[in-house]
Amino acid sequence: MERQKKSGPRRTKPEEKRQRESQLRQEMGERLRELRFEKGYTQEQMAVFLDITPAFYGRIERGENTLTPEKQKLAVERLDIDMNYLLTGKCTSIPPAGNILLELPKHKAKYVNQIIEGITKLVEE
Repeated sequence: MERQKKSGPRRTKPEEKRQRESQLRQEMGERLRELRFEKGYTQEQMAVFLDITPAFYGRIERGENTLTPEKQKLAVERLDIDMNYLLTGKCTSIPPAGNILLELPKHKAKYVNQIIEGITKLVEE
């Protein structure tokens, strides 16, 4: 019995992995660039914060390189950002106002949390 060949190019698992890793590098670089602009920093300043060369930092923003886990941790600490945001683009840390929720009675916190979730959905649209 002869197997039918699928039409079109077929990606191998290593190719798919390389493409996904490239996409993740690109996305992290874009987030770092956006953060840099928001905070008004230059690439040179970001490089100093992350203890890397400006040339290497530029390659990170372009998605050609990525930060090591050690440098990711440094970025989170020095730029005051959420690690999950750096890695995925989604923020999961509790904002300062979130501490207020911890002090509210459960029935009130539930309503405030629903409002916050609604606002978050509006912003993400």
